[in-house]
Amino acid sequence: MKVGVLTYHRSHNYGAYLQAYSLSHAINAIEGFECELINYNLESEDEIYKKRKYKRPIYYFEYFKQDKMFERLQSEQLLSGDLILDNDYTGTLEKISKDYDVLVVGSDEIWRIATRGFPNIYWLPLNTKAKKMSYAASGRMKIDNLSTDVRTKLGELYSDFDYIGVRDSLTKKMVEGVTDNIQAEINCDPAFLYDRFGRKSELKQKLRERLKVEGDKKIVAVMYDRPNIITRLRKILGKDYCFVCIARPMWNADRNLTAVTPFEWVDIIGGADYLVSSYFHGMVFAINQNTPFSVIDRRANKSNCETSKLYDLLGRIDLLDKYYCASDMSEKDYEIIANEIKEGQEVDFSSAVELQRKTFDNFVGKIKELCDE
Repeated sequence: MKVGVLTYHRSHNYGAYLQAYSLSHAINAIEGFECELINYNLESEDEIYKKRKYKRPIYYFEYFKQDKMFERLQSEQLLSGDLILDNDYTGTLEKISKDYDVLVVGSDEIWRIATRGFPNIYWLPLNTKAKKMSYAASGRMKIDNLSTDVRTKLGELYSDFDYIGVRDSLTKKMVEGVTDNIQAEINCDPAFLYDRFGRKSELKQKLRERLKVEGDKKIVAVMYDRPNIITRLRKILGKDYCFVCIARPMWNADRNLTAVTPFEWVDIIGGADYLVSSYFHGMVFAINQNTPFSVIDRRANKSNCETSKLYDLLGRIDLLDKYYCASDMSEKDYEIIANEIKEGQEVDFSSAVELQRKTFDNFVGKIKELCDE
């Protein structure tokens, strides 16, 4: 059976690249299935990365190197063929749906109306001929914030799916709130299906050698876009710590490793002594590799935590003590994080990872069932 996956495989973003990589390889590993990423992107989305280098000109060459790296690796994914750039997707979808037995949309925020528009290709309009499924799709929109017309249209589109898998509780409410005849299942993010992890001890040694860190000096990986986080923690911890940025470069980091490949990025998280992140997939790969971490959500306050993908996942795996909201953080919160970094205690998230991976079994069972019909 041939499966086509529609997702953000062209984003110059570590988590987006790896979720596409992990899902396509996981489906391809199911006996009897051949999976590839449909090489499609909204033309408007493709323009984003051509402009971002100029928004922070001081880091132009860092972003230039990162963009070139992603462009090279994207061509090595399990792709369907030549890139299709198109904002008017109707004809594109009609053409590609003939090439697959099953179309899978997701993972990531494909149903985010506020940023992607509605409708778009990721809702798979009603004339799609292949079986229609979603995997770990996210929209995170409250029903009350949607117009009656949008809710009606969503109900029609979702009712035409053969299976709906979502990534978070709010998207589940969103789907089930607009239609009475379908149940959404919560899937794990595909990053939990990634299987190229190195040995912890070897990753630590390799990272220390790369950064030329000697003795007992701890390495703190940072995925954040505000330099104050390093300033605040360094004030408490002192100078005997190595802060390395692995998402966006910052002037006060000891090193900026922001043009490494996604696979190197995973290894850096695994080799670090601690991760401070505002990024969802950074958090997931810390959990995957038993790296101690704290998440600092950039949202305005805790009153709207229901819409946070960080808060949602940590709540479902009983790790909300790792969650902080940026605007609500006190000096005590920074001290708690700093003390965790100092203590360097080992953590074991293996039970949470195992529970997440089991949710993929539900999807596997359903895709096999559909193809047997």
